[in-house]
Amino acid sequence: MLFLLLVLLGISPVLAAESDFPTLLRQALLSNPELKQSQATIARRRAELTSAGALPDPVLETGLQNFEFARWSLGSEPMSGLAVMVSQELPYQPKLALRVQMAETDVRMATQELRMSTWRLYRELKSAYSDLSYTHQAEAVLTELRGLLRQMLKIVELNYSVGKATQADVLSVRQELSMLSERQIMLEQRRGQARIVIERVLGNARRPELETEVLPTLPEPNRMLGLTQLEERFSQAPELQVATLAIHMSKLNTDMAQLEFIPDPMFSGGVMLRGPLPAMWNLQVGLPLPVFAQRKQAPLAEAAAEAQKEAQARAEALRQRLIAQVRENLTMLQAELKQEALYRDVLLPQARLTIDALLASYVSGKADFVDLLEAWRLYLSYHLTLPEKQRNAQQALAMLEEMLATSLSYPALDKEITL
Repeated sequence: MLFLLLVLLGISPVLAAESDFPTLLRQALLSNPELKQSQATIARRRAELTSAGALPDPVLETGLQNFEFARWSLGSEPMSGLAVMVSQELPYQPKLALRVQMAETDVRMATQELRMSTWRLYRELKSAYSDLSYTHQAEAVLTELRGLLRQMLKIVELNYSVGKATQADVLSVRQELSMLSERQIMLEQRRGQARIVIERVLGNARRPELETEVLPTLPEPNRMLGLTQLEERFSQAPELQVATLAIHMSKLNTDMAQLEFIPDPMFSGGVMLRGPLPAMWNLQVGLPLPVFAQRKQAPLAEAAAEAQKEAQARAEALRQRLIAQVRENLTMLQAELKQEALYRDVLLPQARLTIDALLASYVSGKADFVDLLEAWRLYLSYHLTLPEKQRNAQQALAMLEEMLATSLSYPALDKEITL
């Protein structure tokens, strides 16, 4: 009763529980397999950084040159000998620097993808947790209202015993009690579904005694961050950061496609050992002739330039979609908060006053049973709608937090989630 009274007064008590939301989130950050996969991807790409700007391996060649087939001529013929040569390709230096930049961009993209996965996990966990919290609040409502309905049943049965009520009235109240049992079963189903989601996010770390707290009270609509402030924040949203890095990567690919028109020289040198005769040495420089460059490389350069335009258009489309989603979720959140306040402060108290007045009038024979039953059903609907509105607001806020990559409910968690 105290819990329900606090909820009706708009006060959200936090139940001390080992499995509160921040604790579950910290556990998920450590055990979720999707995050572990993303972290391994970042580690792999960082390990590849050192090789990105490395030179190609030198080539060691050795060979024997003999003057004729019939006899061994090494040492007796000046053109016979054992040759040892080393060759090294030296790519154009800006190409190596560009490859390093591309590898670094790969790491940055993987990091932002990890942030994106982390905030998606945050939203999934918070949505499931708010579902679980809703089932506990709704169950408390059903427990209280079941007691009120049993009180009504006793009054109706008493009136029926003295001929002031019909058997249909008694059966109607009993039917309402049965319907409360049906609602209880549905709540248990939703609770099970929420637990499954939470366990999946935690990496199937089963918690059979999972408890919940009431999530922090949301701010009033007039205290919410303004739309301009929210839109400023999503410039750092991981999804938009990935798109921005994709533009940068496409530009690097375009630059590389242009640099590929410049051939890479090959330097080589070696000696020929000729037995008792003096050794011979040679130095060579090779340079590919770009005879077919226009035919082979020009289409690739054009494709890279078009890919850059595609990445820019995709990023702009994503930015506009994010703006629309932020506005949509903010509008939905504000509407849910206003409705939650309306149910909590106006509709629910009025419905309770109505049912109390009708119940007193029914006992004195001044009110009809049909009116009492309708008032009861309306009170039940309002009572269950209140925690539902609170849950909807939490889930709308979770979607906003995912898009903006910031926890508006638990600001202290930002540092733990931020990579």
